[in-house]
Amino acid sequence: MPQSLYGLPLESQLESLEEFWESEVPRVGEPGAKGWGDWISCGRPDNSGSSPKAVAQMDVDKQSNDSYVQWYHDESSIDCTSHVPARSADQRSEADPYATVLFSDIKALLLPLHTEDGKNAFRLIWLSVLGLHIPGLVERLSQVSWDDRWAYTYLSSSQRLQSIYPDAAGQRRLIADSHGGTLIGREREFSSSFGPLKEWSRDVFGPLEWVGKGKWRMWTAVDLQGIDQDFVRAVFKQLRCGSEDYEWDLYALAFEAALNIKRYISFELCVSDIYSGIAAL
Repeated sequence: MPQSLYGLPLESQLESLEEFWESEVPRVGEPGAKGWGDWISCGRPDNSGSSPKAVAQMDVDKQSNDSYVQWYHDESSIDCTSHVPARSADQRSEADPYATVLFSDIKALLLPLHTEDGKNAFRLIWLSVLGLHIPGLVERLSQVSWDDRWAYTYLSSSQRLQSIYPDAAGQRRLIADSHGGTLIGREREFSSSFGPLKEWSRDVFGPLEWVGKGKWRMWTAVDLQGIDQDFVRAVFKQLRCGSEDYEWDLYALAFEAALNIKRYISFELCVSDIYSGIAAL
């Protein structure tokens, strides 16, 4: 928020925010986004940012000539890859007017966040909506009867459903062998008890903590399948608050460690410095 608007009534702040929204300059997660306050201080410049990436469409000639199949594929692809509203000048908004979100569509939902806990929770909700599930977040927020299904949309991805319900077609497991006409049961082999569903209370298990030989932790490479990595990186960078935002940095490091485990040792060194700074406070 621009400093000139601090202390003003919420309605006055929303009027200025509406100007920023309708200018269609880059917003959080998009390249070149610098925020509402920077836009005001620069004299309200026109939109000079690039449009969101186009969603790849299916080759109808090779896959299907059925227009309904094409429509289903396009909608499914947009659900997985489109995190930001379309601009009014985009071709996507011409084909789908509802892809452009007007400020009047969200104005009634906006509320001021004054506490550090509230602002931090809002940032974590961003990560959850983008597919980075944070165990215990809903338990911490849902102290009233709110609809918290938004926090579990990560379970609906094709990769997650495949890990929960693997395709067993054509697979038969032998439970016994025959020796001289006698069936002898095979020795049971137990795999790791940790699976694709991860849920525990907040602060029980840190973003970079791991358990077991397989280093089972909050996020692994499997958890990041289908996630727009550049968009998430931009969110981590643009929503960082100050030079001592240690908890947010831990989540950012956990994200990078899940993408490339070979760099995990260097991440641990960075985290040790972060914890040293926390201890010094």
